[in-house]
Amino acid sequence: MNKFSEEKQEIGNKIYEILNMKDNYFLLHELDHDIDKQEKILSVIPDLEKYFKTRELSFLHCNKKVVKPYMSIIRCVFKYLQYSIIVQTVNIKREDIDRGFLRTQKYYIFKPNETIII
Repeated sequence: MNKFSEEKQEIGNKIYEILNMKDNYFLLHELDHDIDKQEKILSVIPDLEKYFKTRELSFLHCNKKVVKPYMSIIRCVFKYLQYSIIVQTVNIKREDIDRGFLRTQKYYIFKPNETIII
């Protein structure tokens, strides 16, 4: 068993709960506009620094500004825990937008050994 594997899994579970996904997906546009969820995800950074190796957290230590650090955390943690991540570009019908639709990404996240159905 890897060092801190239980703690790393707990971090993954916490992020999964924060995302509150229906049908194993979330929309990037919704997360981009949900400051509360972003802050909750960013709050795990001290635990990430404690339980993950520096090379697994390169986005925290790079000199460039990370535009969406909460997405970097999601990708880093779930990739390390061997979750399957599938990204699909979607158009969502919206009456409040001139074009009538919003283009965003739908992130499907499946736990290891979980059947992938999209």
